[in-house]
Amino acid sequence: MRDGGVFVMLRGFQICTLFVAVMAVASCGTGTNSGGTKAAVPPPSIQVDEVPQGVRIKWPAVKNALYYTVFWGSTPTEYRSFANSPNCSAIISGLNKGEMHCFAVTSWNERGESDYSKEAIYVYDEEPARWPEHLAKGKELMANGLYPEAHAYISAAIRMEPGRADAYKSRALLYEKMEEPTLAKKDHVRAEKLSNRKTASLDLNKQ
Repeated sequence: MRDGGVFVMLRGFQICTLFVAVMAVASCGTGTNSGGTKAAVPPPSIQVDEVPQGVRIKWPAVKNALYYTVFWGSTPTEYRSFANSPNCSAIISGLNKGEMHCFAVTSWNERGESDYSKEAIYVYDEEPARWPEHLAKGKELMANGLYPEAHAYISAAIRMEPGRADAYKSRALLYEKMEEPTLAKKDHVRAEKLSNRKTASLDLNKQ
């Protein structure tokens, strides 16, 4: 039964409790279903970022949606936990840090539940010292053709250590493989600026 609140999951002999806090202040005005003649559609996109309480999931409002369901798990397209939200934002607490998490959202109207939104993959971590591990994992996944997963790990490395030109170069290469030339160019420019800054700093130290 989807009723929000506390969820207990059994993984082998481990019990993991996750708490979901729905953000009332982020109300998106879902409104009411005026006719119920059309099937529910999923949110067009979802966004994931870190907050002090855990991970925040946000998405645009869906017309005539009565409420939403947030799904998550550690494997793409395989969700083991869920929680309902009357708004367009929810905070998920208790996730394992340093691991990859996959999220999707559905909307509900009088005709039922929509399909899943496009999946968002995110590596949740707050330990800066682990950035080399995430970068290495991202490169490995990219070499194996697992681009969304690779993007999550490389982006985590950049979040934790934003001054590394090599991380931006890796993500630029990944964007090229994903046929995202605009994003690739942006990361190439950032990597070049960081490299030039480092070179200038070394030159000053030599003087």
